[in-house]
Amino acid sequence: MASFYAKYNNLLDKTIKYLGSPKEELREQWIGSLCTFNGILHFIVSIGLYLDKQKYIIKSSGEKKVAVLAVMNNKYRGPMYMALAIHIISGTISHLGSALSIYFENTKKYSTLSTNLAIVSSAAELFFHAPTALYLTPFVYGDKGVAPFVYGLVSCLLALSGASALKEALIDKKEGDDNNNNNNKQKTIRSEIRRMNVTITIFLYVRIYPILRGVNGILEPQKYALAILVAGTSYLPLGWTRKIFPASFWGMAMYNYKTVLSTLAMLARHGVDGTARRQAKLLRV
Repeated sequence: MASFYAKYNNLLDKTIKYLGSPKEELREQWIGSLCTFNGILHFIVSIGLYLDKQKYIIKSSGEKKVAVLAVMNNKYRGPMYMALAIHIISGTISHLGSALSIYFENTKKYSTLSTNLAIVSSAAELFFHAPTALYLTPFVYGDKGVAPFVYGLVSCLLALSGASALKEALIDKKEGDDNNNNNNKQKTIRSEIRRMNVTITIFLYVRIYPILRGVNGILEPQKYALAILVAGTSYLPLGWTRKIFPASFWGMAMYNYKTVLSTLAMLARHGVDGTARRQAKLLRV
């Protein structure tokens, strides 16, 4: 068992080192402040959406809304509804908890609280929020050639950052106990909890996007896919290395291999304009 954990930790460290932004960059004060702001904003948005669901019902059926928009009741039923509920609750706990952990991490009075918040929030991410995000990935709204791939990529990175943040917090707790015994407290700045926080923020900014561009038609394929891309490109660079972006593009190309092969075949036979006309006709069918 000890050998398994050693190999697991080694793989986790190597993956984060290859894919993640350097820890030194994540320890910048402004990133910590941004994480705190976004975590509190997430909580406020979640309360607002909860009150909206409690206040308004679906006129045609008299049902309460299970999600942001009434039309989403048609999709989120049974296991999907349970997964969505766990996803929203655990995501809010993880985001707000990590934000408060970052805020309190260098205060003598609340250093233990900061460590415990880091453990709870990263565990919520690793064991609940990221897994439910992966479960819901095939059903996500948006362009099916873009949204599920990007949503799945972010979900995998969330699981990775959650695992790394949990490991970091547990090590900090052990070292903190040792320092307390030695009466030698050290300054703590957690980089991995920041990485996790900024990655969760992508989900928050998908919710905020309709405020910027209007709620109307937000679930339409192009508009929702654009919301995911805007949110991702706003926050992925903070927590993750530049390698992610070219890799994600070619990963998306492989994900859309049927469309790629079909388009290349049409281009060879009909040219650019002919292909455009035929693909437009196919989309209307």
